[in-house]
Amino acid sequence: MIMNEGFIDGNAIQKNALTLAFIGDAVFERYVRELAVYMIPGAKVRKLHVVCAAAVNCRSQSEILTKLEKELREDELSVVRRGMNSKPHSIPKHADIDDYLRATGFEALLGYLELSGNPERLSEILASCRESVEEYINGANK
Repeated sequence: MIMNEGFIDGNAIQKNALTLAFIGDAVFERYVRELAVYMIPGAKVRKLHVVCAAAVNCRSQSEILTKLEKELREDELSVVRRGMNSKPHSIPKHADIDDYLRATGFEALLGYLELSGNPERLSEILASCRESVEEYINGANK
């Protein structure tokens, strides 16, 4: 899903964890939006926003990370740990701190894979997330 190959960075693993999470958030949001449009053809934008919000929040991302962790390579686990240990400047008031930090680790992983120019691995990780994302979308689409 690399949008501009000029942004690929051989030193992506050395980037600040919150920077990686910033990119990873956009990667995941786009993935979820595309999946929602596919799953609910003809849906109005308001409905798409509601169902996407069910998958793109700290609790769901934390749960997805729990399911993924056993599949991750050592460098990927390192990025996740760095994301989880980061010091965010603010935390949403209704978020559980542990879920928020795990979600930041998940987003950092996606950002790392995006910026390191590894579309195959990024696709594998997103494919592993698909069942969970579909469950969140379906649950919010009732």
